[in-house]
Amino acid sequence: MISRYVVRNDGTYRGREVGEVLVQKGDIGYVSSVGTFLQQYYIYAVDFVATGCLVGMKGRELMSLDNLPPELISQLGADKLARLRGFVPGDDRAGANSAAERIRHA
Repeated sequence: MISRYVVRNDGTYRGREVGEVLVQKGDIGYVSSVGTFLQQYYIYAVDFVATGCLVGMKGRELMSLDNLPPELISQLGADKLARLRGFVPGDDRAGANSAAERIRHA
């Protein structure tokens, strides 16, 4: 998963100051569990390994690596693209439209 927004501590993340940035836009993580809030909203526990943060996020705050639009790939920058190449498995059957192919050629 990729964070679509900057996430700051709202006071619920222990050991960090309120307002401190926990996750930058474009940071890469994986979903470790799924829960609900008020039995109405899905909350995804996303582990951002590079920063060491496990953060609860709403679905609209995340984007799957499977469906990255070309404009997002161009905005990520070389360092994050290099990390993405390790996260997105290549699929020889997928063709040029797959996320793996688009990232590989970015």
